[in-house]
Amino acid sequence: MSNTRISWVDYTWNPWIGCSKVSQGCSRCYIETPLRNQGREPFQGPIRCTGTWRNPERWNQNALRLQSCKRVLVGTMSDFFHEGADEWRAEAWETIHRCQALDWFILTKRPECVRERLPANWGEGYPNVWLGVTVERQSYVGRIDTIWDNLAANYFVVAEPLLGTVTFGDRIDKVDWVIAGCESWKGDFRTHMSNSWVRSIRDECDWAGVPFFLKQRYVDGVRKFDGEFDGVIRQDFPRSRRLPTSF
Repeated sequence: MSNTRISWVDYTWNPWIGCSKVSQGCSRCYIETPLRNQGREPFQGPIRCTGTWRNPERWNQNALRLQSCKRVLVGTMSDFFHEGADEWRAEAWETIHRCQALDWFILTKRPECVRERLPANWGEGYPNVWLGVTVERQSYVGRIDTIWDNLAANYFVVAEPLLGTVTFGDRIDKVDWVIAGCESWKGDFRTHMSNSWVRSIRDECDWAGVPFFLKQRYVDGVRKFDGEFDGVIRQDFPRSRRLPTSF
């Protein structure tokens, strides 16, 4: 059973929570409210979680039983490559490497920190790991080049919160999946996502044959998760390029 409302993965795993802001996409970060409600400071760096570390083993066993790979998004309440989590990351990599029936999606706004924080046995990348970057507007599209410098089996881009026009150009050839979505902050403070921004990304993906997934958008002030855009449901999933050797 899924533990998340994020429609493009089956599970979310937070071995630590808390972060610090690095770009415009962080300005109204959704972790602020839940962490403050817990009495925690959300933006003074990561804090190790105590109750989440056994979850991946259980999910992995379930995937093996079903003979079906399941997708896990890592670090929805932090950044996996935040320097404040250096003392716990090796243990997290061991968990990821051990749970081969899971496809792990690791998203960062700190691609420049990735290389020195990869595990010693990374090689050309773990087959079950996707490395991804957030590209919230054109000024951050260079993150794709930086993450590409690290060998990985698969790469993805999350254009969420989408705050402006994004044009990938030749960079689209480096990407295996693109997810887009609006900012989820309530009220007039939210950046209103233009349909033209979404249409531009969708068209580039279609031209390059890259799966495009529209996670969320607002329609008449109501957030929609159905992926409908220009009369078509656009929630395309990539085909896994690895063999299910764990089954």
